[in-house]
Amino acid sequence: MVLVDEYAALLALVDRPPASLSGQSVALTYSRAYQLTRALLDPGPGRLRARSRFTRLADELTEQDRHLLQVRLADPDTEHVLIVDPRPAIRATAAIQNTYALSLLQAETLAVAAANDWSVRFLDADSATETVRRAAQQLGLDLEVIGR
Repeated sequence: MVLVDEYAALLALVDRPPASLSGQSVALTYSRAYQLTRALLDPGPGRLRARSRFTRLADELTEQDRHLLQVRLADPDTEHVLIVDPRPAIRATAAIQNTYALSLLQAETLAVAAANDWSVRFLDADSATETVRRAAQQLGLDLEVIGR
């Protein structure tokens, strides 16, 4: 099992995983699954109207891929993705967030990887900031930014 960011998960869920993840089972933290789900929704009239780089990427999916992604996120099949329940990692997530001054998304990712002894693969280099890399190294995690 490999823990991935939402960028790699998006491709894996529409059956176009990055080459380095081909044939591997992927896991996604709850927060990253939420980010992915939110990107598929109509932003509505509020602050979320501004579309980020990731939501614009989701906007570029074909209608068929959007449907497949929505189905697989709503009813995950471990053949495609495991969405990790965040509750068992709350304490570790908080400790990592406080220790390394990371976002909840970043801390949750590292806590889940550490608790399950999983490698972490990010498709997007921005997911692996210098602080995240340092924390992963100190936690003994195998973190790598992969290409498509």
